[in-house]
Amino acid sequence: MVRGEETSGVRVWGYGKMAYETLLNLVLNPEYGDITDVDSGTDLVMKYGKPPGGQFPLTKLTPKRSTSPVCADKTSEECAELLESIPEFEDLFERKTSSEVQAMLDGHLLEDEDAEVASTETVKYKSQSDGDSNSVSEAFEELLS
Repeated sequence: MVRGEETSGVRVWGYGKMAYETLLNLVLNPEYGDITDVDSGTDLVMKYGKPPGGQFPLTKLTPKRSTSPVCADKTSEECAELLESIPEFEDLFERKTSSEVQAMLDGHLLEDEDAEVASTETVKYKSQSDGDSNSVSEAFEELLS
């Protein structure tokens, strides 16, 4: 839930490895207690953006110093409705079995090189012994001549 946007309800946010590690450190730190507690949990300030000179955006999570209830300005009925609106993660994402993931990986790795979904960003190198040459081979031959 985003403070100031409570009317939008509970939302699910995706995040990367660094944010995940920050969350784990907060949850496992006994000084913070249960940061997910409805009555005395800890709000997190999230800053997302590309730092100056950086190539990729970063997500920074900072816990607030004081705890706060989730439903400070709501009635108990409104709070119960808000908490019931938290989505079930099992419903949000399709869980694959190990064999399904293995089949997907095998299909990707064993993909026929003539398939329409082949990458257009790479070119297979063919050596002189294949009877074919490509621009790399020709460039080396020209350089060595």
